[in-house]
Amino acid sequence: MNPGLCFYPQYAVPYIQTPMFILNSAYDTWQIYNILASYEADPSGSFTKCKTTLNECSTSELQRFKDFRSEFLGAVSAIGNSSSKGMFINTCYTHCQSEDQSAWFGKPTSKLYDKTMAEAVGDWFYEKYDWRMIDNENVLPHYC
Repeated sequence: MNPGLCFYPQYAVPYIQTPMFILNSAYDTWQIYNILASYEADPSGSFTKCKTTLNECSTSELQRFKDFRSEFLGAVSAIGNSSSKGMFINTCYTHCQSEDQSAWFGKPTSKLYDKTMAEAVGDWFYEKYDWRMIDNENVLPHYC
């Protein structure tokens, strides 16, 4: 395999045998800014206002978000159904949300199915529940 592909979950995850929990947003701002709406992908800058102010997005721009989410979820689906692999994928428009304790321990906008990130990881780690949850596809990106 091309070594550069190891950065992508759909190629790397099948080879990971240790327990793994993916904690990410389906609308990760780093990915939006640097992949979906980078200068190379959007040289005219038409997506610039939308990516910085969500309520400025047009219907077609919101569809681009949804399409990007679908691609992301397709990539992480490589995690499979093993109980040693868990995930918490919400629709927060953010990056690195686990470093903020208010999000980790219960910011209402970052919860998924009424569970905090901390509860989800704990339930999975202590084998209380196979946590492979993804926020509803009809939920648009939102600030958390």
